[in-house]
Amino acid sequence: MPSYTVTVATGSQWFAGTDDYIYLSLVGSAGCSEKHLLDKPFYNDFERGAVDSYEVIVDEELGDIHLIKIEKRKYWLHDDWYLKYITLKTPYGDYMEFPCYRWISGEGELVLRDGRARLSRDDQICVLKQHRRKELETRQKQYRWTEWNPGFPLSIDAKCHKDLPRDIQFDSEKGVDFVLNYSKATSHGVGVHTKHEGELRWKGLFYSQLSEETLHPSAAALALQVASAFPEACSNLHF
Repeated sequence: MPSYTVTVATGSQWFAGTDDYIYLSLVGSAGCSEKHLLDKPFYNDFERGAVDSYEVIVDEELGDIHLIKIEKRKYWLHDDWYLKYITLKTPYGDYMEFPCYRWISGEGELVLRDGRARLSRDDQICVLKQHRRKELETRQKQYRWTEWNPGFPLSIDAKCHKDLPRDIQFDSEKGVDFVLNYSKATSHGVGVHTKHEGELRWKGLFYSQLSEETLHPSAAALALQVASAFPEACSNLHF
């Protein structure tokens, strides 16, 4: 029976790893394999920064591999996972890479195609055309636009940073950087004489810039992330 070597790379960001169940299916020109649970006995799979390899044995010849399907199922609690890429070594010694570089949240299925650049007119195979169309539809649902006021450029449709797609939110490390930088700035007075005056300077900056009437929504989404990291300095702000 044909055997494939699958290598899975997990991101190195904070909380990038997962304990959820990860299943993989191969979609080829001659058929689709069954789901295979990627798991090693007595091993903690998909840890932060890990590169894990698995042997996937299929029952029949699949032909040229076009897509990889990844299915994520909850183990205990909801656990996001940052998948960098998957590489595939075929029974014939060929190597293929399927880039991802995105967060996989909750439960569901993600379909990846190989990393070779192609235009839409280059997709002659039906399954690749369907994948491109579904990916476009998904992006249109995730990245919505709204009009703030007539005559202004469109802005992303989000009232707070949690409404943004997971992949364009500030990561946990950046959030900690905000807090540490703010604490350091206020402890040094931000150019003034006391910590209290430094906090007032921060508050004055936010009061003068952040308001429903004057702040563009695209900037508001960013400002809300900063404000959430600085609750003490921004406790009286309302969006």
